[in-house]
Amino acid sequence: MTELVAGLLAWIAASTAYDPAPAPPAIRLAGDICAEVGLEPDCRVRGYYDHRTETVVLYDGWSIDSRDDRGLLLHELVHHAQAAAGAFDFDTALGRCGGESEAFALMARWLAENGERERLNARRATRDACAAHFAAGAGR
Repeated sequence: MTELVAGLLAWIAASTAYDPAPAPPAIRLAGDICAEVGLEPDCRVRGYYDHRTETVVLYDGWSIDSRDDRGLLLHELVHHAQAAAGAFDFDTALGRCGGESEAFALMARWLAENGERERLNARRATRDACAAHFAAGAGR
């Protein structure tokens, strides 16, 4: 996992203007991410970045062997890089939503570069993620 995270952070640095060397975040699995991070029940969230604890939380079935799951991890690592750079105010729903467009676009690009034939609809994914952030409110 350490090598994967380092490789994904390096890819993010090469693909953006973000710092190439933020300390890696903690990464853990959670059975019910929606409840844990204060989103609506059954919110369909499979990953979450907590900027306060610098922790990536992934759904319990996440697998390093799945290209889609590695793309999900990349998405959350983009949020880590955004937070380290102070690019968005992650304490507000609007700030969290602001980072989603870039994170989904980079995720789609990484997936395409790594053999994903079906393009991720970054616009729809951003819309859905923003709706979840606003439903949860600005608190968390």
